[in-house]
Amino acid sequence: MRKIKKINGFLVVRFNDREKRNYPDLGSFGVIDAEQYTGDIDFDRDAMEYTDADCIEVAVEQARGLESESDFSEEPVSYTHLRAHET
Repeated sequence: MRKIKKINGFLVVRFNDREKRNYPDLGSFGVIDAEQYTGDIDFDRDAMEYTDADCIEVAVEQARGLESESDFSEEPVSYTHLRAHET
């Protein structure tokens, strides 16, 4: 596996021929969270978001789609209102 591109916290990786031969379900490119990437295909396969892209353009779009899904926060917004006190 070779790192190709980093997009908003996700890595697009390219699988080599040996990896594709050992794991026939792999495409040419995959997408993984950059913090979970180890470089070892046996460990990284479980952490992969996508493993089936045949071209880099598709893998990049998959990575961008993941980022747009994670932009939303479930936490409620809070505001603080400050008012100057005159004496």
